[in-house]
Amino acid sequence: MTVKYALNPNKLKTGFKNSYLAKVQSRGSVDLDGIVDRICFPGSGITRSEAKGVLIELNHAIENSLKEGFTVNLPFVKIKPSIRGQFLNSSDYFHPQRHQLCFTTSPGKSLKDLPQNIKLQKTHKSPKRPSIRQLINKHTNEELKELKALRVVEINGVNFRFPKDDEQVGVYLQSKEEEVKLQMISNENASILMVLLPEDMPAGEARFRIVVRYQHHREVMSCYSLPFPTH
Repeated sequence: MTVKYALNPNKLKTGFKNSYLAKVQSRGSVDLDGIVDRICFPGSGITRSEAKGVLIELNHAIENSLKEGFTVNLPFVKIKPSIRGQFLNSSDYFHPQRHQLCFTTSPGKSLKDLPQNIKLQKTHKSPKRPSIRQLINKHTNEELKELKALRVVEINGVNFRFPKDDEQVGVYLQSKEEEVKLQMISNENASILMVLLPEDMPAGEARFRIVVRYQHHREVMSCYSLPFPTH
C-alpha cells in the first residue's frame, strides 16, 4: 500500500518561482468504528464490544489526565495543555476574552518513525466530487416533484464529466428493483444536463444516479438525488 500525492502550483510568496507543492491525496477518514474493524480482524479473539469499550475508556482516561493538568505521552501522540494570548503584566490573570486554553499535539515515537516505512506514489490531483443542486421539470419549468414517463428533466449541479465512448458513465434512474440508464439529451457543460425519462417507469419511488469519470482516473464517481414518486 502506498500514500499518493499530487502537485499543486505554489501560491505562497516564499519559495522558488513557478514551483509546486505536494498535497497528499486522502483515501478518506477512519472513525472509531473503522479502527474497531481493524482491531477485530478474523482470529484476533477480540470482540467489537470489547475493542470499542477499551477505546472509549482510553479516550476518557486521556480527557481526565488533561483536565488534571498532565501531559499525555502515548506511543502515537503527545498531548499537552497550553494557553494562547498575552498577559498584560505579571499580576494579570487568565481571562476568557483575551486568553484561550487549548491542547497542542505532536507525533509520538511510533508516528515519528512511521514515514520511513511508507512508500509514496505520485498521482494526479483528486477531482472534486460531482453533486446535484437542482432538478427542473422542463415541461413546467418548475422544480421537480414527481417523475412521469417521457418527461424531460434538467439537472443542475457541478463536476459532470462524461468521457466519450465510456459506457459506464451517464445518468441512471434507480429504484429498489432496477436501474435504467437514461437518454441524455444535452450535456454541453459540466453543470447542466438534460435527460429523458423512460416510457416504462419503475413503480413506487426512484432517484437519479449520475456516474462520472475524470481524466487520468480509473475509478468512477457517483452522486444521487433524493427519491421522487413515479407515475
